[in-house]
Amino acid sequence: MKEIKINRLPAPTWRWLKVNDRNVKVPEAFVPAVTDDRAENLLTEAASANQAEGKSGLGDVFAEVIEASQVPARIYSIRGTQGRLYFRNHYTEDYMLAREEIRAEAGSRALIVMEADGTGTNGAHDIRISLEEGAKLTLVEVIRVDHAGVFLDGVYTEAADKAEFNLIQLVLGGGDVCLGEMVKLSGREAACRVDIGYLLDGNKEFDVNAVAEHTGKNTNSRIGISGVVDGTAKKTFRGTLDFVKGAAGAKGEVRDNVLLMSDEVVNRTIPLILCGEEDVEGEHGATIGKISDEAMFYFATRGIPEEQVAEMMARSMVDQVIAKIPDETLRRELLGEEDIV
Repeated sequence: MKEIKINRLPAPTWRWLKVNDRNVKVPEAFVPAVTDDRAENLLTEAASANQAEGKSGLGDVFAEVIEASQVPARIYSIRGTQGRLYFRNHYTEDYMLAREEIRAEAGSRALIVMEADGTGTNGAHDIRISLEEGAKLTLVEVIRVDHAGVFLDGVYTEAADKAEFNLIQLVLGGGDVCLGEMVKLSGREAACRVDIGYLLDGNKEFDVNAVAEHTGKNTNSRIGISGVVDGTAKKTFRGTLDFVKGAAGAKGEVRDNVLLMSDEVVNRTIPLILCGEEDVEGEHGATIGKISDEAMFYFATRGIPEEQVAEMMARSMVDQVIAKIPDETLRRELLGEEDIV
């Protein structure tokens, strides 16, 4: 085992705050996760590889680790406008890794759904996506891994002219989870939207680093996270808008909406806006609160116990994210906690 740093802030803040990155231990070698998949309508496995070599949503150091692991990536090329791809990665043993590389060809449209489950300790997932001109891709990740270690999940995306990327992530399982998202909006009028929903309880730790890098003109991004922290759980969210010189007309927004259910939780929100270009618009905001005594009294007068109120409020936070999934059947499956694959 060796220790590495992941989820680094693009511009570090005071070290004593301990929010600049996350230290994790990784094995010298991973084992391939067990993967089931189902493709529909013009999604075909491609022969090329090494897409975005040396890059990962969790950082370049993590990319080096997984590329040295010898675990092969499942590689797909998306063509057409009615594509669907379903994955389920099973983490049945310790130190398992799943990798995917996806190229969305010019003008293509697709919905990709990925589930992660199992009880294997210290699993990892890495996906790299390239969107050609005018491609539109929605990726939905549902993480239900129940383990005693840390689950690492990285999403790295590059978007060309007028490409659109939507990422919806739901963290519903046990154990600690680290998410890393890097979206490079290099094309003119490229756009991305990231929505994350989570439920934390016990002594779990949830660490998120989401970065939208604007290099193309008139690009647009929105990063939003919504969830509940209970027990003695800890949540850290870093949301960065990076406006590189030349990205004139770019717009970005970062939002954090969290409900604290206990006085012993730890919530850390670190919004960051980097401006190398003057003609840009960047916004950030956070809503952090608890269920008011008045609301609890209201529910109590109607015979609803406190535990049920907490469950209702928690589920409503995640349902707000599920509601953004652009497929009615899939939304019903997730709201009903039915299997996707």
